[in-house]
Amino acid sequence: MLLWGLSPGMTLKREYESYNGKPAGSEHTLQAITVPAYANVQGVTALEACTLQDGILVLAYPTCPYCRNLMPELLDAAEATDTSLYYCTLDKYRDVYTYDAAAGVPVLTTPAGEGYPELLVWLDEYTVDYTVTDSEGNALPVGEKRLGAPTIVQVRDGVPTSAWKLTSVADADYPDDKYTRWNAETQDKVYNSLYHYFV
Repeated sequence: MLLWGLSPGMTLKREYESYNGKPAGSEHTLQAITVPAYANVQGVTALEACTLQDGILVLAYPTCPYCRNLMPELLDAAEATDTSLYYCTLDKYRDVYTYDAAAGVPVLTTPAGEGYPELLVWLDEYTVDYTVTDSEGNALPVGEKRLGAPTIVQVRDGVPTSAWKLTSVADADYPDDKYTRWNAETQDKVYNSLYHYFV
């Protein structure tokens, strides 16, 4: 029983649930979720993710409100389809830029972790242009690509072949406030979309 408590699935469950109800900035609270303890999940670093041969790569992190909403349905769908998941805690590796009002430009505040540049190259097809918002709400380009969270990528024979996105779910009624837990109907639609993506 002790070994099960140390398993990657239990670790993931504890990490996500430990943030239930915690403040997210001064105006929001992280949604409370119950995360299943799925046995067929393995934690990987950014560098290890780039060497994945087969399975589903999950790039997410526990304080991301979109990731928090997704994780229960993701793990339930993976368990129902016996899908191997490889989980990379994305915020350990992504660099962070913020808007510097005095300079009037985005500035690097957190450098990229080991393996993130390689991950950007390997998953180039699934990246977006990285922008930050200035004090007037304008999006300013940073000049590099970024992996969003969550990013779910299917890998076959060492090649990323497709990505599942929240926009993949037909007629999903996501709440305007990203910190609000999805309603049961949206949870079901997301689960069904992931289930069909995995099989």
